[in-house]
Amino acid sequence: MRKLTTVALVGAMALTSFAFADSSRENSFGEGGVFTDDVVNSFTLPTTVAENPNALYLELGGGFDSVGNDAFNNVPGASPNSSIKGQAWGGVDKKMGPGVLSIWGNRPFTVDSGAFFGTNAFSAFTLTVPTANGGGGTPSTGFLTPQQQIDLIYGWELSDTTTIGIGLNRAVNDLRTEVDNNPGATTVVERSSSNYGLSLGGEMKDLGPLSFLNIGVQYNMLGDTNTNNNGTINNQITKNGSEIDVRIAGEMKGDKGSFQNFQAILNMDGLDFKSVPGQAAPANSYMEAKESSLGWLLGWAMGMSGEKGMGLGGLVLKGLSGDLDEGYSNVTNKQDSSNLALDYVAALEAKPKDWVTTRAGFATTLYNSGSTTVDTGAVKTINSNSGAPKTTISLGLGLSLGDFVLDGSLNQDLLYNGPFLLNGVPTQLFSQVSLTYAWGEAKE
Repeated sequence: MRKLTTVALVGAMALTSFAFADSSRENSFGEGGVFTDDVVNSFTLPTTVAENPNALYLELGGGFDSVGNDAFNNVPGASPNSSIKGQAWGGVDKKMGPGVLSIWGNRPFTVDSGAFFGTNAFSAFTLTVPTANGGGGTPSTGFLTPQQQIDLIYGWELSDTTTIGIGLNRAVNDLRTEVDNNPGATTVVERSSSNYGLSLGGEMKDLGPLSFLNIGVQYNMLGDTNTNNNGTINNQITKNGSEIDVRIAGEMKGDKGSFQNFQAILNMDGLDFKSVPGQAAPANSYMEAKESSLGWLLGWAMGMSGEKGMGLGGLVLKGLSGDLDEGYSNVTNKQDSSNLALDYVAALEAKPKDWVTTRAGFATTLYNSGSTTVDTGAVKTINSNSGAPKTTISLGLGLSLGDFVLDGSLNQDLLYNGPFLLNGVPTQLFSQVSLTYAWGEAKE
């Protein structure tokens, strides 16, 4: 099996018994995890699976949220890989035919396009939707979250220098409630949600000064419908959206284990909410709302790797912009938001013993600027700020147990609270835990 050509795994190859990693390891590097292109990024870089045959990955729950600390370094909505507390998921890569087939089940679904509506971090409006009784709720209320997500990814090496990959994913959720108000009318409430995605990727090795160049594109289509029919009044609310993720990763190797790595990430999202009321809508209810957002990241790092560890430091420039329009009663509200930030990041991995690996990540804000413009037709308000500086430290631990590797992101509360036996405060040792197992070629 040829070695993985990913910057953080250059060191990891010498640190673990097999050449792959998991989301606990990646999150242990914090924002520096953007410079790892291992198996947990195979959903946007499908060629990754071709380099990891015959391996099992289990995400046992816990982890970071998709907006605050994700694999794509706090680009809101850019990562589908964040773990949800209490929800386990996993996958297996198996040599099949000329390539490797990867099957993942129950990967957490995150509504990237819902950053405005879902978190209300940007929305300045009180949005409501008509219902049968004339009331309403926010657009994010009442829509189901797609479940039962499955990913099928196939990657194969066309030659020693060229690898291609393709992936498919889908998640669905449906609910129907029927109440017979005998002798009155029957009320039927139906909700459905679905997401279907396609990813394509290609990797080239020994491309001029680059030891590798990996490019991946993923497209997702989201659809949601809610209907409420009480026999007299029939209301319907729909939410349709699309998402495009693009990731480019490259590496230049130097002497004595030195390297330089760059990352480019682009995320484009759009959502369209429409309500068709079965009666005269309340004055403050919208008939249609549209949202679009653009998130991007440019990262560069340099470092060294060897038999006992790996270290890197670099810069991450990231931006987010979005607009939100909603219209009702001949009135249109508009909102535009943008943010630009520059962070310094560092990551370290060391193996003091054959069976234990330690990890740490550091990130601090060097520059941050944001602005929001709200236009209600009658009033236009512009707010701008430099934001509060932020410095984060993350820690991780990996244990090699024969052919098994148990990785965990350390819960930093433990460092301050101490163990339960000392102070009576229940604190978990790990905030996220992953288990990996390899056989055959994956161990070579």
